[in-house]
Amino acid sequence: MSHKTSLKKYFLTIVCCLFLAACGGGAGSDKTQKTPEIIDTTPDSINIDKIVDAELNSDIYSDVLTVTGINTETDISVIGGQYSINNQSFIDTPSTVESNQTITLKLRSSEQAFTEKSMQLAIGDKSFSFTVTTKHNTTPKNLVLNNKADVDPEQWIESDPITITGITKPISIAIDGGEYAIDSGNFSAESSTINNEQLLTVRVKSSPFSLTKAQTTITLNDTLTYNFAVSTKNSAQAIVANKSAFSAIRKDGSVATWGDPRSGGDSSNVQQYLQNVSKIYAHHDGSGFAALREDNSVVIWGYKNFTGLELPKEPIANVKDVIVNPLGVTLLKQDNTAITYSTNTSFYGEPVLTINEINQQLVNIEHIYTTDFVFAALKKDKTLLIWGEPAFSIEPFVNITQVITSNAGLIITDEDNNSRFLGYKDSLDDYSVLDDLKQPMKLFRKGLLSPITVISETGEVTTAGRASEGGDSSSVQDKLHDIDYIVDSGSALTAFTKQKTAFSWGRFSYQSEYFNVTDKLIDLKKVIGDSGMFAALTQDGNVIMWGEIVPIHHHKLLALITAAEKLANIKDIFVENGVFWALDNNNRAYSWGLFSELNSDTQDKEIARLAFSNNNNFAAITTSGEFIIGGAQSNYIQDNISQPVSMQHISSSTVMLTDKGKLHAIRGPSLPKKIRELNNVVSFGYYDHAILAVLATGNVYYERLPDSDEPTEGFSTFVASLTDVKKVVSSTYDGIVFIHQDGSVSHWLKHTINNYYPEHEIAAINNALQKVNDIFYFEQEFYALTADNKLVKFGGLYSVQVYEDIAEVYGQRHAGVVALNTNKQVQSIKTATIPASLSERDDFESVTYTTRGFIATTLEGQNFAFGSSLYDDQFQYINDIPTAVITAFTIPSFDTLILTDNKELFQVNESGQTLKHTDIKELIYLWQHRHYAYLTSNNVLSVLWLNDNGEEQVIKQISNVANVWVLEYSILIEKTDGAFISWGDLDTMHAIDLSITQPTGN
Repeated sequence: MSHKTSLKKYFLTIVCCLFLAACGGGAGSDKTQKTPEIIDTTPDSINIDKIVDAELNSDIYSDVLTVTGINTETDISVIGGQYSINNQSFIDTPSTVESNQTITLKLRSSEQAFTEKSMQLAIGDKSFSFTVTTKHNTTPKNLVLNNKADVDPEQWIESDPITITGITKPISIAIDGGEYAIDSGNFSAESSTINNEQLLTVRVKSSPFSLTKAQTTITLNDTLTYNFAVSTKNSAQAIVANKSAFSAIRKDGSVATWGDPRSGGDSSNVQQYLQNVSKIYAHHDGSGFAALREDNSVVIWGYKNFTGLELPKEPIANVKDVIVNPLGVTLLKQDNTAITYSTNTSFYGEPVLTINEINQQLVNIEHIYTTDFVFAALKKDKTLLIWGEPAFSIEPFVNITQVITSNAGLIITDEDNNSRFLGYKDSLDDYSVLDDLKQPMKLFRKGLLSPITVISETGEVTTAGRASEGGDSSSVQDKLHDIDYIVDSGSALTAFTKQKTAFSWGRFSYQSEYFNVTDKLIDLKKVIGDSGMFAALTQDGNVIMWGEIVPIHHHKLLALITAAEKLANIKDIFVENGVFWALDNNNRAYSWGLFSELNSDTQDKEIARLAFSNNNNFAAITTSGEFIIGGAQSNYIQDNISQPVSMQHISSSTVMLTDKGKLHAIRGPSLPKKIRELNNVVSFGYYDHAILAVLATGNVYYERLPDSDEPTEGFSTFVASLTDVKKVVSSTYDGIVFIHQDGSVSHWLKHTINNYYPEHEIAAINNALQKVNDIFYFEQEFYALTADNKLVKFGGLYSVQVYEDIAEVYGQRHAGVVALNTNKQVQSIKTATIPASLSERDDFESVTYTTRGFIATTLEGQNFAFGSSLYDDQFQYINDIPTAVITAFTIPSFDTLILTDNKELFQVNESGQTLKHTDIKELIYLWQHRHYAYLTSNNVLSVLWLNDNGEEQVIKQISNVANVWVLEYSILIEKTDGAFISWGDLDTMHAIDLSITQPTGN
């Protein structure tokens, strides 16, 4: 009973007594008096909790409230909300309530953030308040960072300032790929907070390339992202390639480079001088660049693989001419002196003279000539100095009146009209015909040992060299007049006449039906040739192709001829290492060749310029100034590859299966079109010159590669019979195995086919391969894990073996194969040596393989190293690593790098173990001696190598890295923005980053 109720009763008792006394009520009274009832409509106090952080514009309910302190029906009403009595419908009209009934209030919260709203509850003569406050707003209103276009390259570009509005408390701010400033503060990339009504400005550094986008992302309140992007103006002017690098001149005269840094892909050491450039010189087989500036000075860079070649660190002034070949560069100056920067070693011996000694003799120069292996300087006194690769003496030739050069040799004529050929000669064929030529005009040779052709002033042709490849021209001698130029395909020659016709001779007996097209070769515009094939462009824009390839590839040549016939309205054709290109009248480019169909990444683009390196990479500039990079072995990655699921090295390509069920060749020649068009691929393999793709339907698709031999008899029929397949595991040398949905296995084992196994061995293999969960391939054998914990080793040259109670299997090329059994013991399956002290333990949880052995980790986190090659004392220190190993490898210097499960990176050698780095997400082995990489938790990838002292040297650091995959000969990186980067080998990794379609750095 409440205190208030006790007082009421006490008061009523006194009143009753007084009333009875006043009425004379005593013991003698004969009439009973009735006590009147007191009505109470004043409720006890009700505590209503306030609601905070409520959702905006939402119905908010109070706790259930109980009415007490009244003894009769009492009026109840609300203002600004609704109420419910005893869980009945909510109303907002007056009513009555009785004691011990419950009330729930409902209030619609404000539409504004961090805003209070109240309703009033009246019961009897008392009033109560229910208050609701909405949550803070942490999403700014109308925050739009307008992108900017047509900006200058390599400049910090700021966004228009934007006032942050609509938030009701400070929120976090972070940026990726740029910087920001708040109000009038400094620009920074560090995370911080920002308040309402503060001014935000974002900036990003523009790309160094034409029409290329650079983007930064602002993140507010940890989840809200806003992008600011800038696109550079059309500034592309020219593009030049050497054997494995590219240089491009922008319209402002600056230079961008990419590719192999040894060949000039990295120009950072001379970048400050690469301004006001008017022309860049490079040789197709060279390893560097020379840039001629508007003030006639020259900047040289690259040539890093030339031992002892020291390039100038600053521009060379007063240059009149620039001459390049694969050996280097020679500059003819305005004072008729020359400077050479080139190798000068004899092909078989020591250097004849040093570069400095040669330069001292290069005075009074009239002209500089070059071949693929020498430079030649004709002096004003008619002496000729020659230096370069072959065993030429530096002693000058005298009285020289004419010099004719080709890529692989030169003919010199003296004042008595005596001619002499200087160059490589094949001892198997007669070159004497080249001596005593009278007034030759043109000299041509494709390679060092290819036939040589000499064209006289009247168009007569003399040939010398390998007869089978065109050096013997006797069969067409009556036609060899009025010749404009000669084309060499590497196995035959074609003459282009002044009458715009052409004819061929050389090694073509294999496929004469594909070679003899002479009657079609009329009214021509151009002829090109390479890799045994020729292509001619007609005046009306059609392409004719012919040639010879060894017999097993005749089907590919036929496909190439068919591809060429599809082309029309072509204005120019090119060829590079077996890949042919055509540019049509709309400036669209097409490519086809030995390893590709009629397609290219440049289709539907208007191409202004094309450049090719000699490793089948290309670069193009569109008429709008866009860079396009691609090629058979390029750093170009298509933007639709999604996430890699698995990768394999197939033939000369690295093939990837994506999570979208598509197959892509991300390095090497492209896949056949039918393979690229497959969908829903779940697994793939390579065997018998073909790619086999397992589809989600369980069927297997089989496609031979274009350059492959005929398939093994019966193989196509075997593949066509397969159904309900879930995975394929293959070995180029040992066979291919298919796992079916029910755990059964179908196989095509090389040694089974070749009858290396007796019948009972084949039966034993088939009997053991039941209820298979997974199959692996390690060093010439397959290993199948079954559902009943059996490990079946089969394939190779050995009998099938079955191991019981196996939980996991681990294989490593240099250390063998080990297994972890169901009893937590480690046992050797092949080659690996397990110390007795370890083989007796039964507390192992996992095994990690290094490049030279294994590391077994116990349930308590102890680590023990073993393996067939782990014999150095250094490996005892692995046992001291404090936590479980998740990744490890041993580099050729026998240092071991270990990543533990607490993200620590250790380096272990004979001196012990050293903690190198912390907070490491992933450790990556990069297939090259001493090279490795690690990815930190903040998405920074560092590429390093260890020198002879075991010291780390950083090659490259890349930020914003989401994922890393190691390929057969390259590395694939996915950036956080979804872009992919690939490099063909380690040497190009510290050159530049490549985005989807254009380079993004020097």
